[in-house]
Amino acid sequence: MKKSVMLLSFLVNMFHGKAQKSVYDSYPEYKGTDLGLTYSSSSSLFRIWAPTADNAQLLLFNKGVEGEQTGLLNMKKDINGTWITKMN
Repeated sequence: MKKSVMLLSFLVNMFHGKAQKSVYDSYPEYKGTDLGLTYSSSSSLFRIWAPTADNAQLLLFNKGVEGEQTGLLNMKKDINGTWITKMN
């Protein structure tokens, strides 16, 4: 019984205290309104927010995820943790 109380006391002290600050707080903030697809009759612009990515690619399929892949576009790193590519 004494060992159980000591173990419980240790565990409570180990997990008690302030929550750690999330690493997400250090990520750049993107305040634009164009995440995802921005379509016009002349082009399609794709923007994603992925601040920790080393690269990003847009995969194109002819019939959604069950169709065959018809293309691949490499995205370019842009502002505030975003990646962008454009199709004309």
